Amino acid sequence: MFKHLLVPVDGSDVSKKSLKKVAELAKANGAAVTLVYVSDPLPPIMYSDSTMGYGISQKDHKKSMRGLCERRL
Repeated sequence: MFKHLLVPVDGSDVSKKSLKKVAELAKANGAAVTLVYVSDPLPPIMYSDSTMGYGISQKDHKKSMRGLCERRL
């Protein structure tokens, strides 16, 4: 029935729990699984206690996102 499953993940408990069901579904159908985590390509604005925010560099943002992607769920 299914040949390839594209699964969005965000690191939440619900996301992690759904992976078990996805694995079962993929195994039953002999399907491949691709996990996808989408990130905004621009660094977010971080806010401190004041109303003035500060940004992080694009390099630091990319490093942070890469770390999230490489982490095992």
